[in-house]
Amino acid sequence: GPARDSRASLSGWVGLRKPSEPTFDLAFTARGFEAIALPQVGSATLSGDLRLAGGWRGSQLTGALTVDEGVLSIPDLYAKD
Repeated sequence: GPARDSRASLSGWVGLRKPSEPTFDLAFTARGFEAIALPQVGSATLSGDLRLAGGWRGSQLTGALTVDEGVLSIPDLYAKD
C-alpha cells in the first residue's frame, strides 16, 4: 500500500467569466503519491510539482514529475505447455 507520508494536492483557481472559454491556474504537488496500482498493469509512485495555467484554447504545463518507484506488468505472450 501507499507509504504513510505519501500525499498529493491540487490548488488554484478556474475563471468562468466567459463560461465557453474558461481560464485557470492549477498547481499539483505530489510526494510519494501512489498514482496507479493495478495488478494487471503495474504500479507507480510519483513525486514532483506541475502547474497548468492559461485558458481552454491555449495553456502551458510546466514542472517535473519523478517516478520514485514503478512496476510494469508484461503479460506472457504465449502459453507454456
